[in-house]
Amino acid sequence: MAGTARIRIAVLTVAVTALIPLEEARAQTPTGNDNPPFQSVQQEDVTLQPGDGLQINVWPDGSLGGQFVVEETGNVYLPFLGSVHVVGMPLHRLRDQLRAGYAEVMKEPVVTITPLFRVGVMGAVRGPGTYTIDPTFDLLDVIQQAGGFTDRAKQSDVRIVRPGEVLKYNVQRALEEGADLGELTLRSGDNIVVPNKSSFNVQTAIGFFNFAVTTALLIESLIDRSSNNNPDPNP
Repeated sequence: MAGTARIRIAVLTVAVTALIPLEEARAQTPTGNDNPPFQSVQQEDVTLQPGDGLQINVWPDGSLGGQFVVEETGNVYLPFLGSVHVVGMPLHRLRDQLRAGYAEVMKEPVVTITPLFRVGVMGAVRGPGTYTIDPTFDLLDVIQQAGGFTDRAKQSDVRIVRPGEVLKYNVQRALEEGADLGELTLRSGDNIVVPNKSSFNVQTAIGFFNFAVTTALLIESLIDRSSNNNPDPNP
């Protein structure tokens, strides 16, 4: 009887141990207040880093425009103007500088600038990698460009990792509530991390519990059978 009691205690211990990770997973699930108040960044406030790009259009001479890469020096090389430093410069100032330069060879030039910067996407997406985007892209746009979420994606815990800051966002809840993801302005060098769902769930816990109980009952049956076949010689 003492052996049977020990087996039953072991079964309860195994069952409780199996359920602990499930409760921990539930405790780590983002709550309804997990979406931080993102501030929309205007295109004029975007700053560039080496490796980013600029799409520049000049009217009336379209040959002066094009797509240009920011070099490691922080400069871009532009037709007629030559080397121009752009890293850390607000776009409105850069546009004014280019307009003044081109005004030397044409009357009242119109200059438009679109920054192109890189973000990384990793984790549970179909096409992880580095993507070039413009300021009109929001978080969901970039994820879609990366092929979308996989079936294992934990959409309730998407993270934007940038120097000195990690922002968590419950994309699943935002989509269910019809939230405006356009406020999730990305920056050059951001990394979007989409974690996988935990492999431990209710079905796993129940299956493990049933297996433990079945195994314990089988051991108990073997012990009882052994006791019946070998009676105590000293009753």
